[in-house]
This record gives sequence, C-alpha cells and structure tokens, in this order.
Amino acid sequence: MEGIRGSLNRIIRVQVSLVSTLAIALFTWASTAGAQFVTPGPNTNDVGLTPNLDYVPDFQLKQQQEPSCIMSPANELYILCAYNDLRASDLPAVQGDSWMGVSMSNDGGDTWFSRLAPGYLGHPNSLNQGFAADPALVAIPGNSPGLAILNYIAANRGSNDGQLLVQRWVEYPQEDQDFWKPEDNIIVIADGSEGRFIDKPAFLYVVDLVSQQGTITQQINVEGEAPISVTTPTGTLIAVYAVFTGNGGSKVLLRKSFDNGLTWTQSEKISEEQNEVTGVSVTALGDDFVVVYRRRGDNNQPDAVMSSFCSIGGKKNCTKGEVMFEMCPFDQPASGSTHRTFSFPWAANDGKRFWAFAADRRFANDASCTPVPDAAGIYTGKPRIVGMSSVNGKDWVGANGAETEPFILADRAEGFQVMPVAFGTKGRIDIAWYDTYREEVVGLPAGNNDILINDYSTGSAKVARKADVWMTRLTANCGPNAKNGCTPSIENPVRVSQYPAVLETSQANIRQETKAHLPNWTLY
Repeated sequence: MEGIRGSLNRIIRVQVSLVSTLAIALFTWASTAGAQFVTPGPNTNDVGLTPNLDYVPDFQLKQQQEPSCIMSPANELYILCAYNDLRASDLPAVQGDSWMGVSMSNDGGDTWFSRLAPGYLGHPNSLNQGFAADPALVAIPGNSPGLAILNYIAANRGSNDGQLLVQRWVEYPQEDQDFWKPEDNIIVIADGSEGRFIDKPAFLYVVDLVSQQGTITQQINVEGEAPISVTTPTGTLIAVYAVFTGNGGSKVLLRKSFDNGLTWTQSEKISEEQNEVTGVSVTALGDDFVVVYRRRGDNNQPDAVMSSFCSIGGKKNCTKGEVMFEMCPFDQPASGSTHRTFSFPWAANDGKRFWAFAADRRFANDASCTPVPDAAGIYTGKPRIVGMSSVNGKDWVGANGAETEPFILADRAEGFQVMPVAFGTKGRIDIAWYDTYREEVVGLPAGNNDILINDYSTGSAKVARKADVWMTRLTANCGPNAKNGCTPSIENPVRVSQYPAVLETSQANIRQETKAHLPNWTLY
C-alpha cells in the first residue's frame, strides 16, 4: 500500500484498451510517419459523484491512491476501478481510516460515479477491520452480465490480524449510475495470525485453453437486488501474497480458485526469504505464469528482483524464487517534504515473452549507487526504469551483448523515474511511470546533489516538486534460444498526464497548465 502507484485526482481519457494502476489510458493512435505512438487526451476525474448517500459520498474531496481498473471484456465502455480511499478517514462512525473506494463508468471514461465498497465499519456487513488497502481487480470474460473480482487486504493497524479478501462485482446495465453491483458476501482467501501479516498481494485470472474450456453458471446475491445468474468460461484465479514471519523474513505464498473466487485451495509456498519481500507481481502466458517480487537487501544479501516460474497444470506448480538481477533501489521515506515510495517490480507479457521492469539507481548517468551517510537505505543516483525478458519464464536476459544486465527504457539525464506499471497485448508492451523530467530540464536548486524527490524552499517560498506520467512502448522479435539476449525496439517516451492550460496574458505564446501532480502533498 506504500508509494504513489496511482493518484485518482486525474485520469487520462482512453480510446483503446490499456489499463494501468497509474491511470486508465485510452489513446488515439498516430498514423503519420514519424509521429509519436500515442496522442493522449485530457485527464478526467474518475472519483465522480455519489448519487446514493448510503454509498458515502466524497464530500470532503479526500485523497485516493493506488487504483486498479478493468474494462468489461464484453463492452469496453463499462469500466470499473478500485483504490485506497480516504473519504471516510475523518468519519469514525463510517471508518476513520482508508477503505476500498470504487468508481464506475458506462461511457468509456467520460463520466464517473463512485462509492465505498461494502465491509467498512459503518456498513451493515462490516468486516470489523480498521483499514483496507492494496486493491487489484480482474475481469472475467463472458456474456452479459459481466463479472469483475476485487482483491484487497484489510487489517487493524498495529495488529497482525490481517485478511486477504475478494469481493465479486456483477455488471448491472441500467441508467441510475449504479453500473456494477457488489456481492453481499465478502470472501476470505487467507487470514493473518500473530506474527504473520498478509501484505503485497498480486491477483491474476487465467482463462482455460479453448480445448479444455467449459462454463460456470452461478447465482450471485448482490446488494439490494434479486440473485443474478452469471455464466463465464472456466479458468483459474491466482492470488500471490507475502506473509511476514515476524523475524524479518518472509514467505511468498500462492492460492488458486477454480470457481470465480468462491472457494480457494490451500496455500502453496513459492519461496521463503530471510529478508522482507515487497511488490509482488504476476503475469501468465497460457498455463505458465511467473511471479516477480523484490527481496529487500541487508548486510548479507543485496536488494534484488526475484522471479519464480509456475505452471497451472504442472506436478510441481512453482520453482523456488531466483535472482533475476541485483538492484540499487529508490526507496524514499515519508516526511514533511517527501512522499513514501519503494522500488517495486512489475511483470507483463507480450504473448511471446515474459517481461519485468523496476526503478534502479545503478543506471544513472554517473552509474552511482553510493550509500548516503546516516540515511539507511538511501543511495545516490537517479533511478531509471529498467527491464529484462524471458522466453521460458526461467532464464532472464537483457539486450544482446549485455545479457546479464537489464536494459534502460528512457535513458535521459534529467528526472527521477519511479513506480513503473506495464501491460502487454498483441506483441507489444506499454510501460508507464512517474517522472520528474519536465521540471528538472529547467533546473533545480539541488542540482546533482538531488537524491530524493524533495520539496524545497527558495527564500520565503516553498516549492512543491512535480511529477508527470510518461509512457513508452516496446516490441521485440527475438529468437527462441532462452540464453540469447533480446534487444527490444523502444518508442520515444510520451507524457500522457495532461491538464487544462491557459495563455499567459503578458506573453500570448506561452501556455501554462492550471493543474499539476504534486506527489509530496499530504496523502493522509
């Protein structure tokens, strides 16, 4: 739940299916030779109105973070998002902390409506947990009505009694701003116990191969309505999560569901680390999938991006986690002038290869990764988004000639590049990240000594750092040899966060944006 994986203060309007936890981005494709590969539209606010007062409107315009979104496979105009929502953080009779917020649109993202998901303290079906966080949504293919499944954690602060949960949402086409209905039942996948707190879940749905595919028909009791019959293809839901063992170590565990989340298998141990595990991500090619995560470093082991290869139908479902590459992380603590964020990896596939991305300080222009004195876990060097790929999910490679090191996506001198997300389709991977490039091009007082995304003062004025969402696309045509490097073709990055602009009155040719993303402003 740490970091700035997303901010729901703005959403990038969309015209093709790309979903990211930074934003929903649907773009107009450029067809002119030499033009940029996407033309982003203006941002829209996807928190939206709450017509039903029982759903807890966001009257105080509180913060929302870390969104996860899906589009209905049967109708791309129907979009559902979930996120950490602070609208009830100052309302102890409702929750008094963060809970799951949900937004929905039935017109492709032009207009939105929002609510709190059921289960908060003031809800009739309360889970009696102090907060909820770390949402992940998946869409289940099938005919109308569609089905989406929300996965998240809930717990009481200062306690280890966490729960890993799913709630099913049924597409409900109507005209009263309530396009998805939550199931009355909230399903517990796993419970945390003393010394074992569940955190950092990843969630994935893998539809069965056509040759092995059947159908599932279920009657789902939804909020305020008669049961709805939902029919979907057969498939496997995969939940991967870290269990902290209480002595600084972690286990990475996996559970599966074959009935759209209604029941779950016993946990399977993917890996056990002596160090903390963070940032689990998972992606699948057919029946094979990879689990990617970060192992935090200590005096004995360096920080590293780890991976495990799994098969839904294999006798031994997952291999032990192995080092993909060592990294110099960008971890930033929360303070009065900095937001909290960590180097989390992200996994995706293009239909032929697995890919993984992370923010790494080693690839700054001076290739530095020097510990900062008296600042544990802080290093020099501005992070760059780097990646590796694998044709078999076991052997990971960089570019040709540099197989053991990750490649750089946007090799620019200026800017912090942090928190990548990636999605693949039809032979390509789209990657988005936060980047301070634009403000650093014009120069910052800290200059080369700038090691954090830190607000600063100039005389009596305090200057808030700004970050944009940037995006690139990569394609690759690499051979089947798992040991050979794979050099992708990478598009020039495009800034996709767009805000309304006005003309300067004194200089008519100067346009000034009226909004900005200020990551260090208080989130809680």
